[in-house]
Amino acid sequence: MARPDGPRRVEAVPAVIAYLVVYLALSDRSENFLAGVPLLDAVLLLLVGFAMNALLEEVFYRRWLLTRWRAVLGPWAAVALSAVVWASWHVAIQGSGAPVPDAMNVLANQGVSGLFLGFLWLRYRVMWPLLVIHGVWNANPLQFLGGA
Repeated sequence: MARPDGPRRVEAVPAVIAYLVVYLALSDRSENFLAGVPLLDAVLLLLVGFAMNALLEEVFYRRWLLTRWRAVLGPWAAVALSAVVWASWHVAIQGSGAPVPDAMNVLANQGVSGLFLGFLWLRYRVMWPLLVIHGVWNANPLQFLGGA
């Protein structure tokens, strides 16, 4: 598929802004997860976390996997399957050791999030919306405010 050009690259701006406003308005601000960490260390931790999580996951699950499955399965089946596979990966890294509740929790949270990210990828075919949203999920900037 052709890469989107100029105006097409910014079409996702309203969707990303609307999503982030709602997400951040509903976010938990009860703790500062980097409390006591020096600023430079906090920035480095966030950048490494972004590269390892948001960047690698979005490139693999949406840009690579979803794009290939779309060619075989069609758009919506590919989005659904990639969302389930992406959610399943999170059981291993976010699970509590209780397989059924962990799977249900991850499918409800990351599965729905994966559907949303898959839709954004199919609709706009640019990586930046996925990376911005995933990056904010992983490092909610409002948590820096602590009990605000």
